[in-house]
Amino acid sequence: MKNRFLILVVVMATLFACNSDSMTSDLNESAEKRSDVPFKVKKGSGTYEFGPGIQNSIDDCTGPLRLNATGEVNISHLGKSSVLEEWCWSGANDDLGTRTVTFTAANGDVLTGEITDIDYFDPNNPFIFRETVKVTNDGTGRFEDASGTITQIVEISQPIPEDGVGPFPLIGTFTYTAEGTISYKKIANE
Repeated sequence: MKNRFLILVVVMATLFACNSDSMTSDLNESAEKRSDVPFKVKKGSGTYEFGPGIQNSIDDCTGPLRLNATGEVNISHLGKSSVLEEWCWSGANDDLGTRTVTFTAANGDVLTGEITDIDYFDPNNPFIFRETVKVTNDGTGRFEDASGTITQIVEISQPIPEDGVGPFPLIGTFTYTAEGTISYKKIANE
């Protein structure tokens, strides 16, 4: 009887050990699954500063003009978040220079992107335009290896002078909407 009890205990322990490994493996797999989710901003707004000597985090900026734009947005699946767009213009008319955008969720997770294209709806009105954002994989938290594309429609309040040279810095406000799809690691229980 003692031997049967001992064998039963060993068999049960083995079953629980195998089952526990399987459960841990399933949890790890579900935590690593990628999820495509819609990214939507109904309306964001903020302020910007544009001109020579503006400080931003683009370290290798040697161009003559920089932009910093900061604001608050409500993103479809992140809730209230902050946004930072930075630009270092190279000085060449046909070159976008370096343009980045950073979204920071309330929990501190960061989604980053690079603006790859700008389209003006009216060439005579550079105050309303569409930006294409390619999500980059250097975010943090759940966005550590994110990917995707976001389209932003931006309207700025401060007209750029006709001569394009001043008075600097230009300071104004902006509003925008955004829509796209991003892919990132789906967190268990999310």
